[in-house]
Amino acid sequence: MTIGSIRMPGDDVFTSHCPWGLAPKLDHDVFGTRLFLWSAASIYSAKSSEIGASSDLRVVIDKNGRSWHRLEFPHNQDPTQNEAEIEVVSETGRLSIKVKDTCDLPARELLEEVAELKSHGDDDIADDLLDAQGFGKNALNGIGILNLIDRHADLMYRLSQRTRPLGPYNEYEFAGNHLRSAYRICKSWERVGKSRTPPLSLIVRLAAELPDTIEQVCAAPRVVLRRIRELEGAARVREVDPACIRWLGRQPGRTLIEKAGAKQKLLAVVRREDCDTLENRVVRDLMVRCRHLGRSYLARNKGFSGNERLKSVERLVAICEKHLRHSPIGGARPIGGSVQPNYVLQHELRYQVLWNAYVRLVRDEKVTQSVWQWRDHVWLEWLTLGLLSSLQKISLRSPGSRQNVSISSEPAAGRFIDDSAFGPWWSRGVNSRELYLVRGHGVDSSPMPVGIKRLTPDLAIMSPRSKTPCLCIWSTLNVLEPVATARRMAQELSSLVTAEEYKAANHLIIVGGAKELEKGTHGETVHWLAAPLMLQDSLKTWTECIWELLDHA
Repeated sequence: MTIGSIRMPGDDVFTSHCPWGLAPKLDHDVFGTRLFLWSAASIYSAKSSEIGASSDLRVVIDKNGRSWHRLEFPHNQDPTQNEAEIEVVSETGRLSIKVKDTCDLPARELLEEVAELKSHGDDDIADDLLDAQGFGKNALNGIGILNLIDRHADLMYRLSQRTRPLGPYNEYEFAGNHLRSAYRICKSWERVGKSRTPPLSLIVRLAAELPDTIEQVCAAPRVVLRRIRELEGAARVREVDPACIRWLGRQPGRTLIEKAGAKQKLLAVVRREDCDTLENRVVRDLMVRCRHLGRSYLARNKGFSGNERLKSVERLVAICEKHLRHSPIGGARPIGGSVQPNYVLQHELRYQVLWNAYVRLVRDEKVTQSVWQWRDHVWLEWLTLGLLSSLQKISLRSPGSRQNVSISSEPAAGRFIDDSAFGPWWSRGVNSRELYLVRGHGVDSSPMPVGIKRLTPDLAIMSPRSKTPCLCIWSTLNVLEPVATARRMAQELSSLVTAEEYKAANHLIIVGGAKELEKGTHGETVHWLAAPLMLQDSLKTWTECIWELLDHA
C-alpha cells in the first residue's frame, strides 16, 4: 500500500509535513520541511533504508476521541533522491509507505565542498557544481546550518568538560550524563554570539594532539618483510619456490647460465619491506579524513583569519598532505569497511594514539551525518536555549536558574538535552507569574486543553495557575524562504484556532534561517517570527518579542 503526503478520508496511516496533521482540510504539501507519520494503530517499528529510523513517538487525541500515534523522521541522506520508502510494523500488520522529502538543500558533503571552493575564490566552479546537482545559488544558505551545528556541538562539548560542584549551582555527572545548571547553560549560550573565535570542533582538538605523532610514525613506519618473486642476478639468488622452478623449466637453454639469458637474471624469492599493513592503512585513512575535515573547517571559518585554532588546523592539513604524497604510508591501500584493531594499533604507543584519534573521527562523522539529517531538532534545541535565556532575563532570581539540565555526550535524533520541562521562573512586572517551559512529551503530559494538544506544539510556556498555556510555539528550519514559510504557517494555523478554547493563549510560529529578525501577526492570537540562526545577534529584540507575547497572554 502506498500513501501520499495528503491525508485521505478514512486513512488509518498518513504522512504530513506540518505538525498539526490531524486537521483534515489542510494540504500538507503546501508548507513545512519536517516529515511526520500518523497512525491510528500502535506502531512497533518504523524505519527506512534511505532516511533511517524515526523518533519522538507522541500520542494525540483527535476531536472524535480517537488516539493517533505520531512519529517524526529525519531528512533524506541523499537529497537528489527525494523519495523514500518507510516500512511500518503496527498492531494491524506490515505496511510500506512512500514519502517525499520537501527540503531543497544539498547533501552535507556537497555543501562542504562548495564552501571550500568559495573560500579559495573558485565561485564559478562552486556555482557550476550546484547547478549540476540541480540546486540554485540560494542553496549556499545551508552553510549557515553547518555553522549552527558546529556552534551547538561546541557549546555542548565545553559544558560537558567542566563541572562546578560548589556554590549555588551544584553540577555533577550521573549515569553517563552531564548535569549542568540552567543559568550556566544560558550564559554560555549567550557568549556564543559574542565569540570572536571559531568553534572548538574535533579537528581543532586533534590539531593540538596529532602533528608530532604523525610526523614520528610517517618518518619510521612499521614495516613487514614480504616474500615476493622478482628477477634477481644469478649470483644473488638465495631462495626459490616451486613457481620459480617451473618458470626456470620454461626458459630456453641447458644450463643455468644459458637460462639466465643476456641479462643473467633468474626468478627468485626475495624479501622486501612493505608498509601496506593494517596499522598503516589506518594511519593513511586518518590523514585523509583529517585533511578533508580540516579543509572544510577552514573554509567555513575563514572570517577568523589569523586565529590560533585556524593556524593549528592549517598545520595539521599541511602535514597530512605532505605525508600522503611523500611518505611510504601514503602508498598503503585504502580501507574498505569497518576496522578491527590488531595488536599494534592497541598496544604500540605511537599507533595507539592515532588509533584512538581515528575512532573519534569515525564516530564524529557518523554523529555529524545524523545531526545533519535531524537539523530541525538541532534548531529546536538551539531555540529552547534562546527561550531559557529570555525567561532568565525577564524574571526575578528564580529556582529555574538552579535547575540541573541533563546533557548527553552524543546526541539522540539531533538532541543533546534530555529534559522536557524547565523552571520555574518568576516573571517581573505587575502581572507576575510562575512560568515553566515544556517541550515534546512535557507538552503531552501538561494540563493544557486537549484541543491545543491536538495541534502538537513543539514548545509551550505555561503557568501552574492556568490550564491554558501562555504561549504555544511551533518551529521549523527553512534557510531558503524563511519569511514566506512563517507567513504561510501562520495563515494555516489561524484557520485552526478559531474555537474559544484556543483564544486564551498566544500561538507563535518560529522559522529559522532569516538574515535578521522579522515578525508579524495573523489574526488575534497567531504570531510569527522569522529568526536568524544566530539568535544571540538579535538577543535584545528576541527577548522583547517573547516578553511582549507573554505579557499579553
